[in-house]
Amino acid sequence: MQQLITKRSLEFAVRALAHRINCHSRACRWNEIILVPIMTGAYFFSVDLLRQLAVKCQIRPGYLESYRGTMKGRLGGVVPQIAPGLPVLIVDTLCDSGATLAEAVRQARSDDKQEIYTCSLLYKAIPELKLPDFTQLSIPNVFVVGYGLDYKGRFRDLETLYELEEGDYEDDRGQLNLAYE
Repeated sequence: MQQLITKRSLEFAVRALAHRINCHSRACRWNEIILVPIMTGAYFFSVDLLRQLAVKCQIRPGYLESYRGTMKGRLGGVVPQIAPGLPVLIVDTLCDSGATLAEAVRQARSDDKQEIYTCSLLYKAIPELKLPDFTQLSIPNVFVVGYGLDYKGRFRDLETLYELEEGDYEDDRGQLNLAYE
């Protein structure tokens, strides 16, 4: 595996993103928002983001899944429908197609006037990608692990972001060919 983003860079990016959200929340006069972390991997980023936000937050987790190993699959899962009233911030660590965030918005929306915003710490540098409302770091179009993102349930606990390279996959016996610090 090759390190893509350091722990310090991730911390700085979370602070910068939170600052932008805080500025927006002051401009919109939000007293409170509903934070909806999507996917298991978003919890790491969501907790770090939550600690930096100046506005009060309720948390309503959702779950959508689009990967099986390194292969994109059918999107499935449930996001709670949010009653109108408070602005909603749907949070994912990585936006790589926009499909997960779009589906989360569709499921969370209870009426057309509801304020729903999307946020991801990372986005892949893909020309046709519709960016979230709030996002911070562009990464290459590669498979990444760490900082909550996984490969078959592994590597979420890494504090930095790594590119999972082709030689890192499982061998014939199902053993990972990985060495990381």
